[in-house]
Amino acid sequence: MKIVIDERGLAVPLVLVIMVVLMLLGTTLLQYSVSDALQVSRDEKRMQAYYIARSGAEAIAEWIIKHPGEAIDLINAPKSDPASLGRGTFEVDVAGDTDNISIKSTGKVNDVNQSVTLTLKRMDIFKKWALFSASSEDNIVINSGSAGIEGDLGANAGITINKNVEFDWEKYGIYPYSNMFYPPASFPTGLEYKGSIPDENGKGNKQNTDEKPISSNGMYDRINLQGNDELTFRMDNNDLKIMVDTFNVSGNGIIKLEGKGRLMLFVNDTLDLKGNAEFQINDNASLYIFVKEGGKIKFVGGGGESKEDKIRFEGAIYAPGATIDFSGNGTYVGAFIAKNYKCGGPGNIEIIHKYYSSENLPVLAYEKGTWLEE
Repeated sequence: MKIVIDERGLAVPLVLVIMVVLMLLGTTLLQYSVSDALQVSRDEKRMQAYYIARSGAEAIAEWIIKHPGEAIDLINAPKSDPASLGRGTFEVDVAGDTDNISIKSTGKVNDVNQSVTLTLKRMDIFKKWALFSASSEDNIVINSGSAGIEGDLGANAGITINKNVEFDWEKYGIYPYSNMFYPPASFPTGLEYKGSIPDENGKGNKQNTDEKPISSNGMYDRINLQGNDELTFRMDNNDLKIMVDTFNVSGNGIIKLEGKGRLMLFVNDTLDLKGNAEFQINDNASLYIFVKEGGKIKFVGGGGESKEDKIRFEGAIYAPGATIDFSGNGTYVGAFIAKNYKCGGPGNIEIIHKYYSSENLPVLAYEKGTWLEE
């Protein structure tokens, strides 16, 4: 659905973006080799105008990708004033909605105009990757004693896989240096404060027997399951939003998802699963976990020889500013986006990609689509 907004106050943001873009283009335009010749033919002018237009569209696209929350301020704003670049000028017109954006840029050299349009589309963030590392500095290194991966691997840096890792090279791909940007998730505000589980008196661990399942949104300091503790979340055709500072499950602890809908778990600090921790999720429910920048995610599965002595996890984790540490035995079904990963030591680790829809998630991320030339 097209979003209609008041345009009167939007010229200034686009002007400011153009100013920043011009500074960026000062260092990037050289890649397009715009000629400095004093006398050029019309074809050369057309080529110059084309690359100036393309440079403008590219830079605006990069700005939106890195600042997705500001996209709405640019969409349907008035067309920018001409901005000087090289031996010509360009002007930009941004249109569309928050799912699909078109950036039309027109370059002009003397009396020659060339226009191009670059599209941006909202990213389906969990569609492709079993694992993706958002760090541009840290490589993915998978050197577990025994590991199997079913799904594509991606990274903004390098990827190293131990020869013992089972990976179907014909079915799946490895994509290092992908240059993908995943912005932080938007955490909810105004949730009702509900303390901790267990509470200060140590009650509330075995929630299936002592209390009703959690079925309403809430904010917790800590959720800590040990031994044979169980905790049930129940959805009723809705998104259940739970925010917690630390979420720990150890021993034979079980997390159950019942009903129909999505559990959205927002973790401020640490997600820690140990031993034989297990997630039991029915066919109509799904789990999404969002972890704040600087957070830590630890999966330390049981170290026994039995293949049943392990963590069983199913869900999508979005943590582009946090680290995930896999060790011990574990089966992880879902999709994982994190800053970086640690995956080593003894143990049998299985990572199996499962698609999770990005519809109505608290993440607004864009990727480049197609170029159109006029």
